[in-house]
Amino acid sequence: MTVSEDGARPRFSADEERRAALGDEAWDLQNQGKGLRTIRDIFRARGIAISHATVAELIHEAVTRAKFLDFVGPATSRAASIGRLDAALERQLKTIAAHAAALETGELQASGKGRGKVLEYDQAASVLDKAVARYVQLESLFIKVTGAAMPTRHQIEDSEGNPVTPNMAVLAETVRTVAEHAKKTKQLEETDGLDG
Repeated sequence: MTVSEDGARPRFSADEERRAALGDEAWDLQNQGKGLRTIRDIFRARGIAISHATVAELIHEAVTRAKFLDFVGPATSRAASIGRLDAALERQLKTIAAHAAALETGELQASGKGRGKVLEYDQAASVLDKAVARYVQLESLFIKVTGAAMPTRHQIEDSEGNPVTPNMAVLAETVRTVAEHAKKTKQLEETDGLDG
């Protein structure tokens, strides 16, 4: 990339939606084992003028957006899984409501081989129980996928029953070091016109 006449280095610019989509794609590619420069080259081949440092920024933004997903897998696939589970839970609730209503009126019918035949009360109740069990199974899976059942820091205890807390000094030093490195990298990019 070259430096313009006014000395400013051209910056990657895109609307927020496009930037987010590129960030999600870059994160997915990184999870597939691709490096920042390789991802940059993939984007450049599609006509997107971008540096490897900007690819790193986009990935960082994607990870930040995905914090609620506990950093497990690419955010897009987790969000899709959660959406499908949510829809399945809704459908299962409707099935349970329909089975319960049909059981009350005695109109719960068999499916499959005995299709159209009204079931005995015990058999119909068993069908309702299976629908409820399926709902419980889906709900349990939903809790696992969303991380809603994960313990908080205060629930994690050492061998003596005391709460385990993070070493804040180490975390603060790590944050400071990362911020300092990012600042140096950005300064080098802006002053030297480096693009990777």
